Amino acid sequence: DQHIRAFIRPFHLEEGPLFRVGLIELAAEKHLLLLDMHHIISDGISMTILVREFNALYSGKELPKLRVRYRDYGAWQEKQEEARKIQEKYWMQQFAGEEIPVLDLPTDYPRPVQRNFEGERISIEVGEELTQR
Repeated sequence: DQHIRAFIRPFHLEEGPLFRVGLIELAAEKHLLLLDMHHIISDGISMTILVREFNALYSGKELPKLRVRYRDYGAWQEKQEEARKIQEKYWMQQFAGEEIPVLDLPTDYPRPVQRNFEGERISIEVGEELTQR
């Protein structure tokens, strides 16, 4: 417990690292793998993948070769940004010097003269019989 408490400590986003791995030898053939990561670098899907791949490696399996790497995603994202800038330029030219028109969609009731962005929260409780599959 003392080693585990010493292993887990606060992260500093501006300094890093944001992911720590440790190994504690409990006995000659018994070890404890420790993982500690900041929540900003993971989500439910990435944690599921990480655990699945650790289990595969622990079982002696080889991981499949990756079809796409993070740098591929970064390159794709850059292309998307270029396309977004082209579209933004087009629309800025379309509305240059004009008031941007209000999209007046049909509604159940007339839109108030004075616009506001007030909302409402509606809570419902779904019974167990509807959530069972």
